[in-house]
Amino acid sequence: MSLGLLCPESPRAEAIASRWDVTIREVEVLHDSDTGAWKIEATAEERKRKPDYLEALPRYLTSFDPMFAKAKDQEAQFILALLGIYGFQSAGWVPYDTTIAAVQSVTRLHNETNDRGAAQHLKLWIYGHIVEAAAPYDLLANVIQVGREKPARRTWFPAGNGPPVSPGKKIETIGEWASQDGNAEVGKLLGQIWDRELRNAIFHADYALDGAEVHLPGGGGFRTGDEIEELSGKATAYHDAVAGLRSFHLHSYTEPKRIPAGAISADPDEELVVIVREGDGAVGLKDGFTPEELAAGAIRFRYAKVSLDEVELLEDDPQLAKLPRRPDASSDL
Repeated sequence: MSLGLLCPESPRAEAIASRWDVTIREVEVLHDSDTGAWKIEATAEERKRKPDYLEALPRYLTSFDPMFAKAKDQEAQFILALLGIYGFQSAGWVPYDTTIAAVQSVTRLHNETNDRGAAQHLKLWIYGHIVEAAAPYDLLANVIQVGREKPARRTWFPAGNGPPVSPGKKIETIGEWASQDGNAEVGKLLGQIWDRELRNAIFHADYALDGAEVHLPGGGGFRTGDEIEELSGKATAYHDAVAGLRSFHLHSYTEPKRIPAGAISADPDEELVVIVREGDGAVGLKDGFTPEELAAGAIRFRYAKVSLDEVELLEDDPQLAKLPRRPDASSDL
């Protein structure tokens, strides 16, 4: 199981424009722009090592991608949903970016360790973290609702005064929404990653390893090694598909672009400018005011994930919308 995806150029395909480390160079993830289908090209050895993951990944990508494509018609809200921008936040408050990095790092440890027991515990932790992470569910929900011409929200699953909405309920809701839009496969595939008893056992430290089996004393059952492999492979494919499509669409913006402001403005004719960073794609939106409009008193604004030094660049030049490449993005704002 690996999060390393190779993203080559192809004459008839568009590759995921990913920032992930490439750890397995025998795997290629490709998108056929003619058919909309995603496919995997991998060596026989790679397919033997992680058959469940490699079988599932193109299915999740192909199923989720039409929702992203539809949402992109509402371009401003789509970009806000991808970036997770719903208000002002200081640096270090983007859980999804941390989740992606955490799953990638722990998966690397799992792949590299020679300690079989440690690998089993890490695999369970990775599975639990993936299915519990709120941001990917919120992104899928936003993609569906933005495609319905609704504004992006911080979450479509508010807890209110009760307990947080469970992953199982989120999966059920997203599946229902997608089915209403003619994409019943989404709910089916999401349902295949959810094992409530196993999730509870992992996070309550209520499981016991017996060889390849995972025993669940609280529920009285167990999961075989093959069942764990299949479940973790599909869960990782789901995680990579959502994160990969997010990255794919953000990286599709290589130059600043003027787009309709939509629900962001009361003026139906107002346009915004997509802020891009070299190597990272879209990082935000800004006003599209001309120098003449600014001189006449128009008020500047932006929604962006940028560092403090980039804020200074944007403040100094009101027309700037393309930022230079950064060595890292750890200080995003």
